Amino acid sequence: MATNPVSSKLVELAPALSPGARLLADNQDPAFTKLTHGWSNLNTQVPAAILLPAVDEDVAAFVRFATANGIPFVPRSGGHGNTSSIDSRGVLLDLQQLDQVKVDKERATVTFQSGVLSRALLKACHDAGFVVPVGNCNGVGVVPFILGGGFTKLEGLLGPACDSILECKVVLASGEIITVSETQHADLFWAMRGAGLYFGVTLELTVKLQSFSLINRDDGMAWEGTLLFDPSQDTAVFSAWERLLADNDANACGLIVMCCPPPAFQPILMAALVYLGDSKSAEHAYSELLSLPRLATQTIELPFASINNSADMFCVKGDFKAISGVALRRIDVVALRKSFAHYTAFVKAYPDAIMTCIGLRLQGRHPKLHPDNAFRHRDVLTWSEVIPWWKDAQINDAIQAFMEEQNQILRHDQGGVLAYDNFSRAMPAECRYPGDGVLARLHALKTDYDPTGVFTRQFL
Repeated sequence: MATNPVSSKLVELAPALSPGARLLADNQDPAFTKLTHGWSNLNTQVPAAILLPAVDEDVAAFVRFATANGIPFVPRSGGHGNTSSIDSRGVLLDLQQLDQVKVDKERATVTFQSGVLSRALLKACHDAGFVVPVGNCNGVGVVPFILGGGFTKLEGLLGPACDSILECKVVLASGEIITVSETQHADLFWAMRGAGLYFGVTLELTVKLQSFSLINRDDGMAWEGTLLFDPSQDTAVFSAWERLLADNDANACGLIVMCCPPPAFQPILMAALVYLGDSKSAEHAYSELLSLPRLATQTIELPFASINNSADMFCVKGDFKAISGVALRRIDVVALRKSFAHYTAFVKAYPDAIMTCIGLRLQGRHPKLHPDNAFRHRDVLTWSEVIPWWKDAQINDAIQAFMEEQNQILRHDQGGVLAYDNFSRAMPAECRYPGDGVLARLHALKTDYDPTGVFTRQFL
């Protein structure tokens, strides 16, 4: 096997690493191969080497070395991102060993490293009597999720997750480790909340916590309901969802999902609902959906720390998966019915993609929370999430066509195209970061903090 020049060069880095750091360069090693796979195998690449740092200085030493030697790299936390892969010219910086969580009860804050996943953070905070804004998947790396904005079940109460950031510890392209907050590098602090993936490797975040009282339950419990509807109920379900969004109940959150769940694997509509409160309040909030004929109903009260467990089957790694999102400024029930009909025809034509789903988000919008940061989508009513899931690479073109057609259907008469950075970093920057002067401000910060584009050429 020919020696890769990048992996050969990395031998010089080894003395600068801590004893706990792991540097893998044999791409025939099963451990190496396993680390190259993430949530989706789509466009999986094989890097020259994989580095798993054990301490902050490992990351700093590596970034200094890689920058000095022109070695490209990509950081990876939970492996759910569509950009956390690199080919044989570069290095995969796998941050999973940086997995410490420290809750400060007196300050009501949590500091966690870049390898921490949602499940671990939820549990640590819940055990201390707090709730924390994380995403809907237990296996997602929390740091990149929050830096990109962060849609969360607490969004109606707290805004997007990035609004809760108090402090970031970041490795710059020079290898310097800096603290970023309202009082230190305040200019960069604006960008880190919503566009924080493009200026350095974030080692850890400190985030504001909220007591259980935020969710109106001193015991930290929440209500969860799963309602299954026959396709014939599509107009009624979409209309109920429209009215729920109009009600803007900050404690109501969840998804209306077009899916084909087991064991029947037939297209249905599923309401995957959460209410941050007691059962009586939940039943009142969701009374319209609960009044409709249903195929099945399951409700339960559970700890907020377990609020993502029902989505675990959608968060497993492997197979081919993708995601795209459409910003919905208003609800068009006719377009949603067309979307569902198109989805139904697709999964029947391509049974290999039977696990494909389309989610329509439900969340409240807090009118008082509009902090000045790089997250720019506060006027969006809600988002759709088109998530194809398939195994046969021969239908890749059909999958791409399906996503594009769905986006066209859902985007109809919705105004200009917007994109959420955590869904697609390939979309034009002006779609992800709209607004007067926003891109100019990001460009100026990129020029100051990463002028050579070590952390992608975004904003340069």
